Amino acid sequence: MRTESQIARIAAKGAGGAGGPYEVHTTAGGTFEVDLVMYATGRAPNTKSIGLEKVGVQLNKVGAIAVDEWSKTTAENIWAVGDVTDRINLTPVAIMEGHCFADTVFGNKPRKPDHRGVPSAVFCQPEMANVGLTEEEAKRTLGELRIFTAAFRPMKYTVSGRQQRTFMKLIVEAATDRVVGAHMVGDDAAELIQGLAVAIKAGATKAHFDATVGIHPTAGEEFVTMRTARADTTPTRAAAE
Repeated sequence: MRTESQIARIAAKGAGGAGGPYEVHTTAGGTFEVDLVMYATGRAPNTKSIGLEKVGVQLNKVGAIAVDEWSKTTAENIWAVGDVTDRINLTPVAIMEGHCFADTVFGNKPRKPDHRGVPSAVFCQPEMANVGLTEEEAKRTLGELRIFTAAFRPMKYTVSGRQQRTFMKLIVEAATDRVVGAHMVGDDAAELIQGLAVAIKAGATKAHFDATVGIHPTAGEEFVTMRTARADTTPTRAAAE
């Protein structure tokens, strides 16, 4: 998996120039050979040619509609929610933003969209999911951290003989004991992280996790049985800066 990479061209190396393996060339000059390529190119807001500039709606540098913390545009009577604002491009986030808009404008219950602690997943094989801060983000914004990890082969694979493994990580702010991030790679990662998102949104601490009894045998019990922090978790916000 190569992040922050742009592909310049892909050359098929199979017989007659069709099919794999494939030789991938990046814009940075790198070349590597793979069996298959999945290239996540991203998306661009579809805001052209709909007359936004005529009604005073400003766009940002990537073409997304610029909004304030209430989802209001630069036009007095126009709001925008969802991917077209390029905040967090997920359907549940757009629904949340729409609810906040409706409550504020029509329901007499003003509330701003809260984009903190939004869980997300990649439905690949195996699944990847996370909620809260990454370790790098936590190092930049918080003080001392405690990092807890678990890596194991699920019981069902020990029986079947498959070698697929699961990885889990909890990121804890040392000063408050608050769990600020949860990450997982493995079967049903999205289902497990969705449940943990509630706890993290509510401000659960590592002590809360430790006091929770696990269900055995499950992968999820690992999140409440991690007891020993990783030894190299001493970076502080000042050091990161």
